[in-house]
Amino acid sequence: MSINPKPQTVNSVFGDKKYYIDFYQREYKWTKDHVESLLDDIFYKFENEYKPNIDINTDTINNFGWYYLNTYVTNEYHGKKFIVDGQQRFNTLTLILIKLYHISEHLRLEERMEERKIYKKIKS
Repeated sequence: MSINPKPQTVNSVFGDKKYYIDFYQREYKWTKDHVESLLDDIFYKFENEYKPNIDINTDTINNFGWYYLNTYVTNEYHGKKFIVDGQQRFNTLTLILIKLYHISEHLRLEERMEERKIYKKIKS
């Protein structure tokens, strides 16, 4: 068996997918320093390519270069996709997406969000 990594987008990783974390995985351990380091790297990459005179939309975003976030490994078992490696990054990205979702709600930007990766639970 070989491992063949492939580049992916946030959409391809988080869109319409559900992941499970198995019992043997450690608890979430990333500290503020870990998260700030990740965000610093992402913002550094973005700021090197961002031009203030362009309109930010799906087409222009697709023209930005990729950012290497490292690998993650999953295993499918009985139709469920388990995270084997990369859980800390997955959890951190999920928390970032949740925060961005709440910011967009607060700023009333829902209509600008073409695709949501985090959905709030609707009370019945």
